[in-house]
Amino acid sequence: MNGDDFLIIPANKPARKKGLTIRRLMVLIALIAVAIVLERESRVFPCDWPRARQIQCLNNLKQLGLAIHTYETANGVFPIGTLPDPDFSPDCRLGWNYLIAPELEIRAPFADGELALACDDPSLEAFRAQPPYLLSCPELLDRANANYVGIAGLGLDAQDLAKVHPRAGCFGNNRVINASDIRDGASQTMMVAESNQRVGPWFAGGRATVRGLDPSRQSYIGPKDQFGGIHKGLVNVLMADGSVKILKNSIDPKVFEAVSTIAGGDPVPVEFP
Repeated sequence: MNGDDFLIIPANKPARKKGLTIRRLMVLIALIAVAIVLERESRVFPCDWPRARQIQCLNNLKQLGLAIHTYETANGVFPIGTLPDPDFSPDCRLGWNYLIAPELEIRAPFADGELALACDDPSLEAFRAQPPYLLSCPELLDRANANYVGIAGLGLDAQDLAKVHPRAGCFGNNRVINASDIRDGASQTMMVAESNQRVGPWFAGGRATVRGLDPSRQSYIGPKDQFGGIHKGLVNVLMADGSVKILKNSIDPKVFEAVSTIAGGDPVPVEFP
């Protein structure tokens, strides 16, 4: 971790407010909006369940974005991709989904604020057995493993790069960023994307939920590719500004690479996506 990188974990987490908080109201409004869209879609396409599940998936990503930004507002930094712990390798540590679990009203076994757990710790077994519906695409039957992955940047080593590196993305194994570090523009920086290449539980760090683009394997989007493969011909993504986008598999690989970094300086078309 660089000298200017730090992870803020409140020592005494304040008691959660009960009732209709602003954040819960925002979630409620978003859910109502999605319900309206789903109802409208069911009239136009009464048997188009894949389309309905895609819309629900977009809403899941939207809620993830809200939780990430709520965490950033409270802590001054975005959640780290993989929690630092010298006792475990990155693939055995906890990840960013575990950090934002409280923002999603998920009861996590924080054990007096203790975050030094391996992702296969027995205390997490209930997490694995009953994965939250918001953290997986409704198109999938197996929701225990990760399919919403944080974008580490460009390259197989992207998760280990310093935040000032031109190939670094939003999430890294030991990289912490804030909004000012996203110099390419938050609306043109990809933060989370779907993938059917699931390699671990949703609450883990490392390769389960933090991945860089492998430029030697193109195209990037498809059933046997690095991202997508869940909805036909496209991938749902969360951008760093909290918006969600649908990227088709026909996207120029160079554009997909450009939006994977936070400060790469590569041009992105005005009409993106």
